[in-house]
Amino acid sequence: MSKENLVLYPVPGDCLYGYYPPAWAGGFRGHTEDICDFAIWYGPDSPVFQPDGPHAMNCFATIVDGLDEFAKGCSKLLVQGEKQILVDLA
Repeated sequence: MSKENLVLYPVPGDCLYGYYPPAWAGGFRGHTEDICDFAIWYGPDSPVFQPDGPHAMNCFATIVDGLDEFAKGCSKLLVQGEKQILVDLA
């Protein structure tokens, strides 16, 4: 995983990416496949955690418009189930 723009305490709107090779040092021991994580933060005060503890991820983008609407949609996931989203990086 590239070590640029690493964050452990993201702020609302941060878009994060993490790549972990098989059996990477520090966690996911025994896994034989690559693991990639993609996360969009929409709430405050929540650090990045993996099953074995905190791990920083790369912040590659920030949502600057429509974050409130996005957060409202995310809050419905537990009741309505998963939805598809379109990420437009234009």
